[in-house]
Amino acid sequence: MSHAHFSHLSDARYGYDFVVATTSKAINHVVKKYLHGHSGPRVGCCYIYKDDKEVQLTLGEFSSICKTDPFAIDDGTDVKDPRIEDLNKVQFIRGWWARIGLPPVDDQRELDDLVELGQSSETVKFKMYCADFQIVSYMEGGRFKKDTWLNVSQPKDKPWTFTSQVNLSWHTVDWKKDWKSLPSDVRNATEKLNRELEEDIFGIEQLILDLETAKLMAETPQIDGVPKGTPEYTMLLETFLGIYFDDVKRQGNPLLSCAIKMKPRPATETPPTLNLTDFQYSVSPYVGLDGKPVENPDDKQKSAGTINYLCAADGHTLPEATRFSWNWMDVSELNQAHGVISIQRNTLADHMASQLMPYMLSKAIKPNFYFDAKWPFSTLTWDFSKTATADAGRVTKEGPIVYKMDWDSGNYTETYRFGVNYITARVYYEASIKFRFNTIVINQHFRFYTKAKAGFEWGEAYIIDHALTDTYEISINNEGKLEATCTEGKLVDNSKELKCAFWGPSFDQGIKNLITDKTRIKSPKIEHFPISFIQDYVFPGGQAFVFKNVVFSDHQDLVSHITYADRR
Repeated sequence: MSHAHFSHLSDARYGYDFVVATTSKAINHVVKKYLHGHSGPRVGCCYIYKDDKEVQLTLGEFSSICKTDPFAIDDGTDVKDPRIEDLNKVQFIRGWWARIGLPPVDDQRELDDLVELGQSSETVKFKMYCADFQIVSYMEGGRFKKDTWLNVSQPKDKPWTFTSQVNLSWHTVDWKKDWKSLPSDVRNATEKLNRELEEDIFGIEQLILDLETAKLMAETPQIDGVPKGTPEYTMLLETFLGIYFDDVKRQGNPLLSCAIKMKPRPATETPPTLNLTDFQYSVSPYVGLDGKPVENPDDKQKSAGTINYLCAADGHTLPEATRFSWNWMDVSELNQAHGVISIQRNTLADHMASQLMPYMLSKAIKPNFYFDAKWPFSTLTWDFSKTATADAGRVTKEGPIVYKMDWDSGNYTETYRFGVNYITARVYYEASIKFRFNTIVINQHFRFYTKAKAGFEWGEAYIIDHALTDTYEISINNEGKLEATCTEGKLVDNSKELKCAFWGPSFDQGIKNLITDKTRIKSPKIEHFPISFIQDYVFPGGQAFVFKNVVFSDHQDLVSHITYADRR
């Protein structure tokens, strides 16, 4: 991932728990699919002259007053033709019809993008295509030219395109009432959540192209035979937009994304889950090396722009939308994936630490003991029930090591018989979590230090000195989900014997026997890897996605390409 490796969500400018970014090319994949499935009747209008003014009629209204089809009369037909004479009886002036959909070009990949992202997060350009398009008109010649009949159709490989400006809009869905209208992948997810959770703790929101807000822009097509500024061209400008979108809206506004939003739980109730609890969107145009939007981007750079779903988890406050200084996708990656997902290093580190914390705290012990017999048969009673608290560990601010625990119990000392017998015990436990490449490395080091005196003889040693390194490799399984496979390390034992005649090997072994479970470090288990859960909450284009590859960024965010599960 040539650009996503710059991901730095822990930067104070951002702070989102995770981001799902989908490219303009992927968005167009969705919208083209939307139009490809559009099958509607002919739409359009005709104008007649009535009561000293031009009157607009629907195609159906016109056919009810005149049985002659003006669109069936060839271009250049003599105006004395009986069919045109029939049109004159109802004072026909001009008309157009179209069938909404993708034009039947030989290679639809050559079509311009239907949706073009800009620098605004509120509006996009929307290009309107028609599968068929025809214009007819009785062209009056005036004083010096003959009257003519005009009939022009959209060329097969050069479709006429109007451009509008359309708002992006969030829309809250009553999933119980409108469940059948949801995309199938979203329905499947809500069914699962409804079985497992209380039904009132999640909701569904959609990001749509709000066709109600469409405004025609200055970018209009060049139509052979219909120059700009003519009544025929003005007719299109005045009527095409409304009729086009009225027909398109019959199957609903184009859906760009769907998200399942969980109701935040109290922070004390559960450990971090990475459940989506708040989100908003932003638009990222393609930027240059200076982090600023490229002026006059080419088609590929436009296609690599992204809509970003900025997400907060577990009730965290969602920061304001801020433009990223890097590209989520490079132009060279457009044919490989539909977008990128990134999860912030601190969020992931905190989530993993919450899973490992019970185990790690069990090693951060506070040694306690006392003498309970009289000389010369003194024995010790040990108590290892006290451990460190959760604040012994911390998420780091930067660097590959994202979490550290450095525990030092401090000396615990007991003497007996006025110092004839003396013991000091101290425990050190260090643990760290490291993110690098596509691995998570967990390092542990446990040391039990003892200094003892018996009579005039002293001894000291780390009677337990164990180190262990485990490596989790993150990969993608056959279902397109992330999984972490652990390669358990080999225990490194550098323990030493306490060399003091009275406190000898039996003393060492006695401590080890007493606290075997406390002192034996082992490979901690990561029960679940959280980033795959995001697949159940965010649906770009209303579709489930799968992971393509995965790696940690230069700033330890976990990033992966994503593709629609049904990518075609």
